[in-house]
Amino acid sequence: MPNLVVCFKDTPIEDVHIARIRTAWPEIEIVNVGQNDIAHALLDADFFCGHAKVPVDWEKIVQKNRLQWIQSSAAGMDWCLVPSVVDSDIILTTASGVLADQVAEHTLGLILAWMRNLPTCLHEQHDSTALGYRQYIRRPTRDLTGLTVGIVGFGGVGRRIAEVLAPFQTVILATDLYPTDKPAHVEELWKADRLDDLLRQSDVVILALPLNKHTHGMFNIDRFRQMKPDSLFVNVARGDIVITDDLVRALNDDHIAGAVLDVAAPEPLPADHPLWDFFPNVIITPHIAGQSRRRYDDVVDIFIANIHRRHSGQQMINCLSSSGKRLGFPISGEGPLWTDFKTLYRSRAITGKTKRKYNIELPAPGQADSTTAVYEKTMTHGNSGLPHDGCSEELRNNYYELLDTQRAHWHEDIQFKNMLGQGGQGFVFLGDLRGSDGFVLPVAVKIFSPERFGNDMLYEDEMYNMAKITAKVARIQHDHLLMVRNWHSTNRIHFMSMEWIEGFDLSQLLKQEMLDYLQKKVPPARLRHINSVVVTGGMMHPRVMPGVAIPIIRECLAALGALHRVGIVHGDIKPSNIMLKQTGTVKLIDIGSAFEIEDRPPNRPYTLAYAAPEVLEGKEVTLQSDIASLGYVLIEMLSGRRLFSTHSELNGVEGRLLLANQLHRILPPTVATSEVLMRFCRSLIAPDPKKRFENAEAADLFKDGAADFQRQLVKGDLACEFEPEIRNWLSDLREYKPNL
Repeated sequence: MPNLVVCFKDTPIEDVHIARIRTAWPEIEIVNVGQNDIAHALLDADFFCGHAKVPVDWEKIVQKNRLQWIQSSAAGMDWCLVPSVVDSDIILTTASGVLADQVAEHTLGLILAWMRNLPTCLHEQHDSTALGYRQYIRRPTRDLTGLTVGIVGFGGVGRRIAEVLAPFQTVILATDLYPTDKPAHVEELWKADRLDDLLRQSDVVILALPLNKHTHGMFNIDRFRQMKPDSLFVNVARGDIVITDDLVRALNDDHIAGAVLDVAAPEPLPADHPLWDFFPNVIITPHIAGQSRRRYDDVVDIFIANIHRRHSGQQMINCLSSSGKRLGFPISGEGPLWTDFKTLYRSRAITGKTKRKYNIELPAPGQADSTTAVYEKTMTHGNSGLPHDGCSEELRNNYYELLDTQRAHWHEDIQFKNMLGQGGQGFVFLGDLRGSDGFVLPVAVKIFSPERFGNDMLYEDEMYNMAKITAKVARIQHDHLLMVRNWHSTNRIHFMSMEWIEGFDLSQLLKQEMLDYLQKKVPPARLRHINSVVVTGGMMHPRVMPGVAIPIIRECLAALGALHRVGIVHGDIKPSNIMLKQTGTVKLIDIGSAFEIEDRPPNRPYTLAYAAPEVLEGKEVTLQSDIASLGYVLIEMLSGRRLFSTHSELNGVEGRLLLANQLHRILPPTVATSEVLMRFCRSLIAPDPKKRFENAEAADLFKDGAADFQRQLVKGDLACEFEPEIRNWLSDLREYKPNL
């Protein structure tokens, strides 16, 4: 039976790790040793997982031609990359990326400690011989925010350091031997031959590259002379990358202002080494940046993932090619890199959480799904030919991590303040977009959930299509359409930032609790005016007076007209997607279901309670489908009742086909007696799409359109200045907090 030698530290590893490995690879014999026995055990090993910290006779091991695979428990492979191993057929896989979070956190801690002069403060707190012993003395400090940071080496650790530093509005420059996939928060990602350019421009220089024959001693006095005199040098990589005597010389000659070091050469530094004497400009920690209580859990994770990949014939994570062996790290384009493991690692870390601040219980694709109100149901039609096992756990966890963290960062930084709404597509938050010089702009952020998709590819494809439509809508720039600011993704979760509209959506205003609130808050005379001009009680919810309802619908038609003129169907007209601003104007929002009429998607979400009959029947969706949905909204506003609630006699396709003939019974007499208004409503909701208005502009301006009825109101002296009325009404409701 082939054997597997495991050795992570000085003593044999814990039983829990052995049990996990044995479950993944039951046909292997596991030899669990500590560092004292590792050199001998490797002579008879078929496979090795761990890290030898003691001298090993690699020549003899290679000659025996038995060892097949080394899975390192460290990111660096310099401990085993002797020429004989490099030239052999031994498979080498690293733990690159396993400790990226920890090293990044430690790096940030060291930099901030140096910038804020914390060593001096702590020294004066505890050392009775210090000049300012326990005195309240304000020492000079520096700011990290806004500095230029250069990262030398942009693998797993370098990328994570960049992510951690980005919220400080730093300008991040990076160099790498193989510069690929530049993140948006990195200003420049250059080839390694641009290192001197990076040094000359950076206020902070961070080493995050591996040790090999190319990097050994690369930071010499000439490199330090390229740096700014007031710059900070940071080494969290390997001590031998730096010529230590040259670092001392650079500090003595003021080529740099200071250094923070987690590694040094020699290691440990002798007690009389001159680097200790540069306090407080030099901070030294004893190679602990990669320390973590879960380190070996993570190493076992990547090892087990590679076991499964090896057994299934897949390329293993962090596998060193022949060139990778020579350089000591995985080469881009030749197999899965550290990012594959970060995906696995983050998924495992989040899966362990038992509580989530936000959660959606979603049914299987193709089934109805509740949204913002009890009577609204969202249905997603699925293609039965596609797999529907659901999106990956990693992608779903990324979504919930973003919701729980409540902070999104790319080029900008948005802090979520509170949830504005929730629907079948995801959550909408109010956030603060923060710029420089105290600039703060409230924005709305919609985070698109992957929960309703059959797999990750379907989610990504849908997001790509939505981004394309969103960009087209954003270019329209219509007064009654929501203004989209940008489309973003972080950790593969997609979201849209848009203008925040101060006011209420129509569904929040069509609640009995709104009238109950007004009855308590406004004087009787004011309430009577509201009831006679704006809104009053209805059968199931408040009903809106025609003099206010029709102008609201006209502004919605204007927005729809702008969409329809460029061939876009909104696809989800409903009260919660119609916003009334505090200024009295109307905005049509939420284009998450929009699509181009020339490129109709086979599967799209819609809200059941406001869908036209042809939508429910799975027939072709047209511009007239939007018009019917808006007609249903108008009738609900005028009647004060839900048309297609679960218990309504009109529910379903048949109810929609009969609705036009039932209007005289549904609408109040003051509305039903207006032939112009009745013809308008019937033309909006005609069962046959061809008998509806041709488009939104026709519904507004042509014969029997909304403008015709509004002219009748003017002739009868029944029209009102609806914008001031809405503005005053919403002002009365300024402390109204409807349930989401």
